[in-house]
Amino acid sequence: MQKSLSLSVWGFTLIEIMIVIGILGILATAGYASFLGSQKNARDSRRKVDLETIRQALELYRLDNGQYPFDDPFTTSCDSSLGFVVSNALGCAAATGGDWSASLGLKPALVPNYLSKLPIDPINKFGSYSSDSSFYNYVVICDYAYKFYCGGENQVTRTSFDCTGKGCCAYGLDTRLESTKKAYSICSP
Repeated sequence: MQKSLSLSVWGFTLIEIMIVIGILGILATAGYASFLGSQKNARDSRRKVDLETIRQALELYRLDNGQYPFDDPFTTSCDSSLGFVVSNALGCAAATGGDWSASLGLKPALVPNYLSKLPIDPINKFGSYSSDSSFYNYVVICDYAYKFYCGGENQVTRTSFDCTGKGCCAYGLDTRLESTKKAYSICSP
């Protein structure tokens, strides 16, 4: 009697394995891109909350002192979470610091009476282009007229502030949003 051998082989072909690996790679790439986008959106949300926190402290300071914290008397300067900065043709350019420590007026005025510490941008860096930069600016207007772009992310026109003879009567807070690469600003009411 002769035995018949029946071989049944169960498994996947090389093509099937490659297709599954390719699909998993595509899903992993899409998931990673979505994760990065949500990280940017989370940092942008924090930036908006941080500026609002500073704005509230500035308004409390003004109620107690009659004006906003004085900073450098020149229109070409501003405080920043990168330190004191001097304006160039593109806006504020970083000079020193990393935590508002070079602040002439903002940090001493608000910390510790109105804030335990001033917020710092989640990335807090200065890039070679303004779209690469990520830090907070505080510009105060004292005894002169100036125009700011105000209105959060939807800045279309500049708002005029005339503080001539009124002390430090207006300010602007701004940052750059990571997800849209647009400026985001809050101005005094």
